[in-house]
Order: sequence, then C-alpha cells, then structure tokens
Amino acid sequence: MAKFKFAGVDATAKAKSIAVNAARHAAHAAHALAVSQSTASKRRDARVSLVANKAAFYNARAAHTTSIARLSEMADAKQLVAKVESKQAAADYLRALDQRLRQSKAALTTERAANVVERQRLTDAVSPMLRVAKMRATQYLAEERRRESLTQVASKAHEFVYKADRTCQVAELRRAKRGAALRANLEDRQGAAAVKRKSLLTPTSSWPAAGPPPAAGPPPSGEESRPFPRRRRPPRSAPRPS
Repeated sequence: MAKFKFAGVDATAKAKSIAVNAARHAAHAAHALAVSQSTASKRRDARVSLVANKAAFYNARAAHTTSIARLSEMADAKQLVAKVESKQAAADYLRALDQRLRQSKAALTTERAANVVERQRLTDAVSPMLRVAKMRATQYLAEERRRESLTQVASKAHEFVYKADRTCQVAELRRAKRGAALRANLEDRQGAAAVKRKSLLTPTSSWPAAGPPPAAGPPPSGEESRPFPRRRRPPRSAPRPS
C-alpha cells in the first residue's frame, strides 16, 4: 500500500513537476514571445521611422527640386519676358529711327528739289545777264584788240611815213648835193675848156704861174654825200619808236 502511495505521490510529484516545467516553459515562451514582439515592434518602428524619414527626405528633395525648377522656370520666363520686352523696345526704337530717317530723307529730297528749282530759277534769271556780261566782255576785248591793232598800225604807219619822209629828205639832199657837185664839176670843166681853148688859140701856149687847172674829181658818194649818217634799224626785241 505504501508502495502504491509512494508511486502515487511520485506520480503526483512528477505530474506537478511536469506542470511546473510546462508552466515555466510557457512563461519563458510567453516572455520570449513578448520580447520578440517588443523587438519586432521596435524594429518595425525603426524601419517605419527610417522609411518615413527616407520618404520625408525624398519628398523634401523632390519639393526642393520642384521649387528650384519652378523658380528656374519663373526666372527663365522673366528673362524671356525681359528679352522680348528689350527686343520689342529695340524694334520700336528702330521703327522710330526708320520713320525719322524716312522723314529726313523726304525732307532732304524736298529740299534738294526746292534747291534745284531755285537754282534753275536763278540760272534762268542770271544766264541772260551772264550772256550780256560775256558779250560786253567780248566786245570790250575786241575793242581793246582793235585799239591795239590800230595803235600798232598807226605806229607802223607813222614809222613808215617817218622813214619815207626821211628817205625823201635824204634823197633830196643827195640830189641837191650831187647837182651842186655836178654844176661845180661842169663849171670847172667849162673853165678848163675855156682856158685850154684860149691857150690853143694863142700863139704861145704856156700854163699860168699857178700851174695847171685842177682836174675835175669824181662826184661825192657814200657817207661824204650824206648830210648825216644813216640811222640803224633797232633790233626786233627792242620796242619800235612811236
């Protein structure tokens, strides 16, 4: 009986030990499960936090990139608008300059046309006076040439008349001197002939004490017969006497 009691107690102790071990194992398993759950929860929270941080970082970077792109687009748009405005201003300025240039060209063309018309009017008004002045100048020059020609002709005629008168005077003086010489020679010859005739007619022919009569010499000629020396002609370069 004791043996059965001891076996029952031993079985009870064994069952209690198995139960305690099972409870202990269950507690250990529950504690390990709780620890595992806590660790998994912490890991999950850390992973979620990491993913959230990464997502926030990527979102912030994307937002920053988007804002930079938006700002760049806005700057490009402003720059494009500024370029368009500057080009438009330059086009307006060039258009204004072109208009002013066209107006200046038109004014210049009008002024040139007015100058041409005025010059033509002035030419029409002055050309008769110029022709008259040219005609008067031509007449004055012709009159001056005529006067010079008349003066030259008069001087030449005066010189010719002077030379002719001088030549006539010289010829007349030569003729008078030659006539006187011829008369004297003739008288001398006549006297000599008379003396010779007398001497031939007288029985005793003798020459007078003064000697034979002078023989009649040749008539004077050359420079001796001229009352004054011949006037030499002036050289061609010298001016003619008036």
